[in-house]
Amino acid sequence: MSHKKKMLKLLLSNTLSTHIEIKQKAFEELESSFCDAESTLALCELLGLQHPAELRLCAAEILTKRLSSFEQWKELSTDKQGNVQTMLFQALQSLSDCEDLAVQQLIVHNVSILMEHERTNSNDGNEGRWTDAVFQYVEAICLSSEIELRKLGATVLALMADVSPDVFIQQMDRAQRIVVNGLRLADERNLLGTTISECLCKVWSRSLSSGHSHLTDRTALSASLPLVMKTLRVIAAQEPPDQGNVIFELLHNLVEFTPQVVQPQLPVVLEDLLPMIEDITLSKALRLDSIELLGCLLLLSRRDIIRLGFMNRILISLHSLFVERVMDLENEIDDGKPDVLAAGIHVLLELLQQSSTAKMASRALQLIEPIMQEQEQHSETRRSGTQYFLAVLVEGFVHQLDPPTMNRFMAIVQSGHSDSSLVVRRSSYFAMSKMVECLQPEITQQADAVFPIFYNYLDTDTRSENKRLSKGELTKNSDIFYALETFIESLRPRALGAHLAGLMPRLLPYVQSADNSLWMQHLALRCIAALARKMKTEFEPYFDAVCDVARALTNTAADGNDELRTILRAQCLKLVATLARVSREKFAPFSPQLMDLTMELMHDTDTAEGLIFMYPMMAELPAVVPEKFKEPFPVIIRNLFKTIDRLNADGGSTHSSSNTFADIEDTDEREDALRCIQSFAVHLPDLLFPYRSKALRRALKCVSQKKELVQRAAFESLSKILQLEWKCWSHRKAKKLCRKVFPPLLEFMESSTDAANASAVLSCVQLLLENPKIQCRALRGYARELLCLMQKILQRQLRCQAVNDDTQRLETCSEIVYQEKQLLELVGDVLPILGYTEGSKEFDVYFRRLVMHCERRCLRQLEEGNITSHQSLIVNVLSRCFVQLGNKGRPYYNILCNGIIAGLLDDQQEVRQRSLFSLKVMILNAKNMLKHIINAVSNTMLTALKPDTLLSLEEQDHVCGLLCLMIIIDHRHCPIEPFVEAISRHIPFTVVRTEYVTVSRCLMVLFEHYYGYIRPHLSKVLQLINSLLNRRERSDHWYLKWSKLLLLIRKKHSEFRINDTKQTEPLSNEGEKLELFSRKDLPHLLSDDKDAPKQPQLLMDLREKPKLCNGGRESPVLCTEAEEKDQHS
Repeated sequence: MSHKKKMLKLLLSNTLSTHIEIKQKAFEELESSFCDAESTLALCELLGLQHPAELRLCAAEILTKRLSSFEQWKELSTDKQGNVQTMLFQALQSLSDCEDLAVQQLIVHNVSILMEHERTNSNDGNEGRWTDAVFQYVEAICLSSEIELRKLGATVLALMADVSPDVFIQQMDRAQRIVVNGLRLADERNLLGTTISECLCKVWSRSLSSGHSHLTDRTALSASLPLVMKTLRVIAAQEPPDQGNVIFELLHNLVEFTPQVVQPQLPVVLEDLLPMIEDITLSKALRLDSIELLGCLLLLSRRDIIRLGFMNRILISLHSLFVERVMDLENEIDDGKPDVLAAGIHVLLELLQQSSTAKMASRALQLIEPIMQEQEQHSETRRSGTQYFLAVLVEGFVHQLDPPTMNRFMAIVQSGHSDSSLVVRRSSYFAMSKMVECLQPEITQQADAVFPIFYNYLDTDTRSENKRLSKGELTKNSDIFYALETFIESLRPRALGAHLAGLMPRLLPYVQSADNSLWMQHLALRCIAALARKMKTEFEPYFDAVCDVARALTNTAADGNDELRTILRAQCLKLVATLARVSREKFAPFSPQLMDLTMELMHDTDTAEGLIFMYPMMAELPAVVPEKFKEPFPVIIRNLFKTIDRLNADGGSTHSSSNTFADIEDTDEREDALRCIQSFAVHLPDLLFPYRSKALRRALKCVSQKKELVQRAAFESLSKILQLEWKCWSHRKAKKLCRKVFPPLLEFMESSTDAANASAVLSCVQLLLENPKIQCRALRGYARELLCLMQKILQRQLRCQAVNDDTQRLETCSEIVYQEKQLLELVGDVLPILGYTEGSKEFDVYFRRLVMHCERRCLRQLEEGNITSHQSLIVNVLSRCFVQLGNKGRPYYNILCNGIIAGLLDDQQEVRQRSLFSLKVMILNAKNMLKHIINAVSNTMLTALKPDTLLSLEEQDHVCGLLCLMIIIDHRHCPIEPFVEAISRHIPFTVVRTEYVTVSRCLMVLFEHYYGYIRPHLSKVLQLINSLLNRRERSDHWYLKWSKLLLLIRKKHSEFRINDTKQTEPLSNEGEKLELFSRKDLPHLLSDDKDAPKQPQLLMDLREKPKLCNGGRESPVLCTEAEEKDQHS
C-alpha cells in the first residue's frame, strides 16, 4: 500500500510537469491503474495539511471527478464510504484562513458532493447525519471567538453557496441562523465592514435567489436588516468604499425575493439610504447603488412608503441631486464618472409614472414653492436646481393638472424668469420649454402667462453675441426657440391671434443677417413660419417685412455651399410659399419672378436636387398664376416623378444623417412633391389629366412608406387624383384600387397618434366610400376592418378628456383637442356609410361595442348630471347611425337618452347643441319606439323651457320645436297638458322662426284632438297666427297652412260652444293610427294640403353632417326641406 501511495504521489507530481507527454502519460495511468476504492482513499489522505499545496490541489481535482458520479459512489462499500467521509471532514477541518483559495474551493466542493450523495441515497436510514455534522462544524467556526476561525467559517460558507447551491438551499434555515448570528457577533466585536461580514452577506445574497422558498421562519432575517444597514454605513465610511456592492446586492435580493422581510424594516432602510443619496462626499458608485435601491423600494412598497411619511423626504433627496448638478456646472466639474443625476431622474420619472399626478404635484409644490418665494433665504444654485427639478416633474406627470395646480407651477417659472440671477433665469427657460412640451394640451390655457416669458427671453438675449455662441449656448437657444415653435403650433388661431403683435416685433430682429448667426436666423425663421401657417390672413400686416427678409436671406444663403446655408435657403423658400396663403393679392406680384427662378433651376441642372427647394413654392403658384404652368408643365411633372422614384428607391430624405445639423430640418422631399401633385389636381386638372395614371401609381407606392407625413401627403394627393379618375372607372378597377389602398390605409390609421394625420387619411376613406363603384362591391372585404377602426377611434381619449372638468375652453385654445374633435366628427360622417354597406344585422355587432364603450367610459358622470364636451360628441356620433340600424337600434335608446338628458342642461353651449341634434335624430328615427324616448326626456325638456333656464333663446326655440315634433309623431304617449303649457308659454319664437313649420302641424294635432287643453291658450295662438299672416303675402308657401289652422280652430270652437263640454281625451281612440302625417283616413286635415311634407322629407337626409351652432349663428338642428324653403322665403 505504501508503494502504491508513493506511485500515486509520483503520478500526481507528473501531472504538474511542463512536458506534455509526461503529463498526459500520468493522467492515463491514474485513470487506468488507480481507479479503485483504495486509490480513492489514498487521494483523500493526500488532502491533509501535511502535504504540499500543489499535491493537495491535484488530488482534490481528481477526487472531484471520481466522486461526482452517484453510481460510482454507490459501488463503494459502506465502510469505504464512511472512510471517505471521515477523511474529507478531516480535510475540511484542516483548512486555514491563509490557505490557497483554490484548495479551499475544491475541498469544499468535494464535501458538498458527498452531502448531495447522502441526500440522494434514500436507502440509508442515517441519511443527513454527516451533512448535519458538516454544518455544525461550519456554524461553530463562524461563531468562534477567534477572528481567524470566523473568517474561515465565513469563507467556507460562501464557497458552499457558490459551488453547490442545490445542497445549500436545503439548509436555508440553518444558513439563515449562521448569517444572522454571525452578523450580530461581528457587530459586538466591531467587525462589521470586514471580510467576515462581507462573506456572510455574500453567502446570503447568492442563496436567496434560489433558496428563498425553502425558508420557514423569516422573523430573524427581518430583525437582522438593521445590522445589514449598519454594515453598509461602515463600508461607506471606509477608503476606498468599493465593498458596498455586496451589501447592495444582498438588499436587492431581499427586496426581490423576500419583500415581506423588508417591508417591516422600511423606516430603518430609508433612514440610512436617503442620507447616502444626498452625501456628496461619498463615491458616486455607492450613491448610484443607493439610488437604484431606492427605485426598487418605490416599485415594491410605494404605498407603504407614503403611509410611513417618507415620500417628502424622498423628493427632497432627489431634489438635492439637481442642486448638486448646478453646482458642478458652475465649478466646471466633469470627472467622467457615472452620472448620479441621470439615475435620480430615472427614479423620479418611474415614481411619477406610478403615482397620482395631483398628489405628487401637491407634494412637490410644498417642497419647491418656498424656495422660489423666499429667494433671499436660498442660494441661486438651489433656486436654479429647483427649476430643473420642476422640468423633470412635468415630464413625468401622466394625468392632466387641474387649473389651480397649473397656476402654481406657472408662478414658479415666472418667479424664475424674473430672478436677478442669470443662472436661475436660464433654468426657468428650460423649465418653461419642458412645460410647453409635456403639459399639452392644458398648457394652452396659460397662453397669457407663457408668452410674457418668451417675450422676456427675446428681449434680454444679446443678439450681437449670437455669432460667437458656443455649442452649449446653441443648445440652450434651441430649447427655448423650439419650445416657442411648439407652443405656436399647439394653439388655435383665435388663441394665438392676441399674441401675434407681441411676437413679431421681437422675432424679426433675429433674422437680420448683419446681427445674427445662420443658426439664430434658422431658429427665428421656424417660429415666424409657424405663425404664418397658423394665422393665415391675419398675418397680412407682416407680409411685406417677412417677405423682404426671406427673399434677402434666400439670396445670401445661395452664396455659400455649407449645409446650414443650404437648409436656410430651403427654409426661406418655404416661408415665401407660406405667405401665398396669407395674401394672394400681395403674393401675386412676386409670382412671375418666382416662376422664372423655377425655370432657371430646371435649365441649370438635370438632377432633382436643384429644384426640390422650389416644391413648396410650386404647390402655391398654380392658384396664383396657373397660366404660367402650361409650357413648362411636362418638365415639372417629370421632375416630380423623378424625385419621388429616387427617394422611394433610397428610402428617405436627401439630407445626410451623419452631419451636425441632421436633426434641424428632418424633412422628406416626397412630401413636398406629393403636395405639388395635389395642388396640380385642384388648380391644373386639365394639365395633370394626361399624367393621372403615373401620378396615381406613385401616390400608391408612397402610401406604403413608413414615414407618417409622407403617407398623409400620399393619401391626400390620392384623393384629388381619384376625382380625376372617377368618370372612366369600372367596378374591376375600383376593386383593384381597394386592394392597393386599404391595407396600408388601415395600418396607417392603426398606428397614427396624430389626430390631424388620421383625419386627413379618414377624409380619403370618406371620398372612397362615397363613390358608388367603391361602395357596392369593392368595399365588402374591408368594411369590417374599417368598422373596427372606427371603434378604436371613438375609444381614443386624451388625458384631458379623462377628467370631469369642462374641456370647452381647451377646445378653443388647443389644436390637439380641436383635431381630436374633428376626427370624431369625421367618424360620424363615415360610420353611417359603413352601416349602409354592411347592413343593419352586421352593423349592430359593432354598434353594440361602441355603445358599451359609451356607457362604460363616457357616461360615468351622468349620475351627477355632468357630461363633458368629448362625451357629448360621442353620443352625437352614435345617434347619427340609427337610420342604418333600423329596428336593431331599439335597445340603445335608453343609453343614449341618458347622455342626451345630461347634455341638454349642461353649462357648455356646444354640448347642449349636440344633444339637441342627437335628440332630433333619435325622434325622427324611433318610429313606434318613440314612447320610450318621450318618457326619458320629457321632464328634462320641460325644465329647459322654464323661465329660469340657462338655455339661450335660440336653444329654447329648438327645444320647443322638438316638443312639437314628438306631439306630431306620437301624441298619445306625450304628457299633453305640460307640453301645451310649455309651448304656449314659449311662443312666439324670437330667433329660430323656421320652427314655426313644426309648430303649425303640432297645433293642428292639438286642436284636432286636445282642444280642451289648448283652448285656454287660444288668444295667444290667434295672436301668433295673425302676426304671421300679416307679415306674409297671399302667395306665400305657408300662408295656406296657417289659414287652414285658423279654419280648424273656428270649427273646433263652434263645436265647443254647441257641446259646451271639455275635451280631455282623443276623439277617436279605436281606429286612429299613431303617425298622423302618414294616415290616409284624415282627408279633412291633409287632403287639400298639397305642400305638406311627407315623412321621408320630414326625416331629413341623416347622412348630411349636422351644423352645430357657432356663436349663435348656425342652428344645431337640421331643417327639413320644407323648413329650408320657409327659411329662404
